[in-house]
Amino acid sequence: MLEKIDLKNLDKSNWQTYKFEKIAQKISKTVKPDEANVDVYVGLEHLDAEDIHIRRKGVPSDVKGGKLRCYPGDIIFGKRRAYQRKAAIVDFEGICSAHAFVFRANPKVIDPKLFPFFLHSDQFMHRMVDISVGGLSPTINWGDLKNQEFLLPPKEQQAQLAELLRAMDEVIERQNKVLQENRNLKDSVSHNLLLGKNIITHKYQKSPYGDIPKGWKLVKLFELRDSKDRYSFTGGPFGSDLKSSHYTKEGVRVLQLQNIGEGEFLGDYSIYTSVEKANQLLSCNIYPGEIILAKMAPVARCCIIPDFDSRYVMSSDGIRLKVDTNQYDNKYVYHALNSIHFRRYAETKSTGSTRGRIGLSDLKALPIPIPCNISLQKEIAVKLDAIDKVSNNLESKISRSKALKKSLINQVF
Repeated sequence: MLEKIDLKNLDKSNWQTYKFEKIAQKISKTVKPDEANVDVYVGLEHLDAEDIHIRRKGVPSDVKGGKLRCYPGDIIFGKRRAYQRKAAIVDFEGICSAHAFVFRANPKVIDPKLFPFFLHSDQFMHRMVDISVGGLSPTINWGDLKNQEFLLPPKEQQAQLAELLRAMDEVIERQNKVLQENRNLKDSVSHNLLLGKNIITHKYQKSPYGDIPKGWKLVKLFELRDSKDRYSFTGGPFGSDLKSSHYTKEGVRVLQLQNIGEGEFLGDYSIYTSVEKANQLLSCNIYPGEIILAKMAPVARCCIIPDFDSRYVMSSDGIRLKVDTNQYDNKYVYHALNSIHFRRYAETKSTGSTRGRIGLSDLKALPIPIPCNISLQKEIAVKLDAIDKVSNNLESKISRSKALKKSLINQVF
């Protein structure tokens, strides 16, 4: 396909400029959730950045107030905080957030299959950021957007370009499917290994997760800490200890909830505080190898802090755990905390309707099953590490594929 289309030398001499209101129609039908007669609601929180697919959905009973009606083939575009780059294809009849636009491609001007990729081009997204108005939550006004002009290829060329970009997207979807299958395998294997299901024994004891071997221990998270480190299992600063006024453009990095991924440390999200302020928060210093847990949804998600060059201090919504490695294997504890049975149990201890949160006392008391033999802990961790390695390789492939797709989109537009 790439050999047929020379994107680097794309001839745009016969392309035409159109105002956006000619490219797409804005669907403005508003409906109350309880009167919509549909089963699906999509908010901006259900959309992923730079993804044309909707992977999560809510239900109309989740929300109140007027919402926008949408139909298969429409595009939901986040008009609030456009820099988040959220635009996805609707494949259902439903309603969506009023903080979005619902667009329907004009097939006389643009191929509907090409339209979602056009919306994700840097040209379009950067323009949306430029015309957004407002401080804390910049928003796009339709009056400004409809008059924006964009250069588009002739219709006969659009179909070929759409086929190329959809083929690249299908590659990514297949890779995502394999990744999900590997994650499902990890859930199944970890459930058996971390609860001792593979151990031949006739003696069992009760646990919140089902029966476990009699020779294992149920250890509370607080009891896993290295007691020689008085700051182990402490949270970040509370109240007035670290205000927004203490944030600076450089200095010491502050680890936030956004840095705690599902089993991975996400270092790209960075805010800073001054070295002087960080020195007042010595209990919040974070070191490589420590486990960081989140107190807000998804509650108790965790990651291991990798080696890094920068110094970090903890924000108020995380907990640092330095494991007593004389009794417990650090990687075993990490895998146990990331297991599906532990995460589900932790969620039952959370409070809050819109965004779950777990209190420090409840977090401390969460139990995990652990073999008394540390060698067995290490053996289990090695097996689970091997599955994680496969997932990491798949994630790297997906990242490269996404980068290629983004490059192709921007070469076109």
